[in-house]
Amino acid sequence: MNVLNAIGNIGKDCEVRHTSNGDVVAQFSFALTSGYGDKQITTWINCNLWGKRAETLAPILLKGIKIGITGELTNRPYIAKDGAEKYSLEVRVNDVTLLGKPTGNSMPLEEKQRSKVDATMPDDFESDVPF
Repeated sequence: MNVLNAIGNIGKDCEVRHTSNGDVVAQFSFALTSGYGDKQITTWINCNLWGKRAETLAPILLKGIKIGITGELTNRPYIAKDGAEKYSLEVRVNDVTLLGKPTGNSMPLEEKQRSKVDATMPDDFESDVPF
């Protein structure tokens, strides 16, 4: 049985793509950190989330957010531009658990727009609403 359970941070905002036969895949990088102090090591893993889950979760899988993932780990070989054979750690994600909020400037566009609107509304706005 090949199952990876890990907790880490998303390295870049999730990108949604469609395969040639119409399947939806959301792709994001995942930083898995182990050790401590000078011996701390970060391993980067490429994650693929498929189907309805991909469509639903993509808008909230943003850079810096802490998540837990469960999925099948593979070490996919590929040929680099210089002709050398290299390997990419990848997980076909089956389950995502949101463990934190985005850090820094990573916020969904709708939330950024909402916070701009909230900032321009007068403080007594709700008292003027008749219902």
